[in-house]
Amino acid sequence: MKRQVAALVVGVAALVGVLGALGLHPDPVRVALLALLVWLALALLTRVAASDRAPWPRAEPASARTPTDDRFTTYLHLLEDNERARTPDATLADRLNALAGEQVVPRTTRLSRRQIADALTRIEER
Repeated sequence: MKRQVAALVVGVAALVGVLGALGLHPDPVRVALLALLVWLALALLTRVAASDRAPWPRAEPASARTPTDDRFTTYLHLLEDNERARTPDATLADRLNALAGEQVVPRTTRLSRRQIADALTRIEER
């Protein structure tokens, strides 16, 4: 620790000398405070990186759902396509109507999220 402080003092003195030789007229107090701030930040980072355990509680990462089912992926793409479509597309409406076994959504309009949710609710209730 004493070596690090001595190295910091020598480094600040050298930096002030170099900046003075370049004609920049550095303020020694400000240079020392900046060097101290950088030194403390590096000390904190190296201390945390060296330990196996962080001083703060780590949040467990949320498990991302990996679509393993081809139907899930297909339905997800249908929903995304419906959201991005500039013109109405009957593909999602046809799929929902086929799953329900009856006409639950119109084919000619772009489906809103509410219409999709209602259709899925009716399908699940069957």
